[in-house]
Amino acid sequence: MSRPFVWGCCDCATAACDVYAALHGVDPLTAFRGAYSSRAEAKAFADSHGGMRALFARLMAATGAVRRDPRPGDLALSLGFAEQCVVICVAPGVFMSKGLRGVWTSHAAELGYGPR
Repeated sequence: MSRPFVWGCCDCATAACDVYAALHGVDPLTAFRGAYSSRAEAKAFADSHGGMRALFARLMAATGAVRRDPRPGDLALSLGFAEQCVVICVAPGVFMSKGLRGVWTSHAAELGYGPR
């Protein structure tokens, strides 16, 4: 999370999945690392997989994660922003994500997934 923001290698999805992988030993983005390198490519990539919600659910299911109310260490999608992004739950009801200007926190997320 402390690295500079770079689409495709240190953005909201990749940074959150890096944390998830460090905590749980599985990277939800393994098959798609390097699939995009700009905001437009990230959006096109998600759209080509049915949108961000569908892509996120598919990636998490492929890791064996279960859908639930997010717990610390779980991944979720942010709410309340123009575009959805992947966030990591750091405490009950508190989520962090990598943004263009650093790390930000949120108190609203959906589609929480965590290990069995």
